[in-house]
Amino acid sequence: MDKRALEAAERAARQVCEEMGYQFYSIRAYRESGTEFLEVCIDHDYAITLEQIESYSQALGERLDSLSELSEPYTLDVASPGAERDFPKEDLGKVVGRYIEVEATGLAKGEKRAEGTIESFDGTTLVLKRFIKGRKKVYEIPFENITSCRFAVRI
Repeated sequence: MDKRALEAAERAARQVCEEMGYQFYSIRAYRESGTEFLEVCIDHDYAITLEQIESYSQALGERLDSLSELSEPYTLDVASPGAERDFPKEDLGKVVGRYIEVEATGLAKGEKRAEGTIESFDGTTLVLKRFIKGRKKVYEIPFENITSCRFAVRI
């Protein structure tokens, strides 16, 4: 897929996200086994459902069909961004109760990362709870010390 076609597809993907109240995450075109794919990743408040993905895929597919820039055949693949991904620290209040990993300064014993379930976030302090070998560990991390956040899978 050429650059012009991909840019037109991205504009359409972003517009459909905005209309449906979803968040646009990424778009990419790639070729696999001779087939051209257009992959669009979207989310909805960090908890998109399969039904929402299907609805978006149908709406986007109709929009893409009307674009003159997409003249070559392709397969549309709409997905969520995945279980483990970065998110802006400003969204911590939206994901209370979720298991995350943060990078931060000022953690105990020179640690650079902390992970756990968000117990609370009041806008200034993030409280993470984690059990290590049956013992509860609580991190209280000032918002300004957080350098990055990502969803994590509890092992």
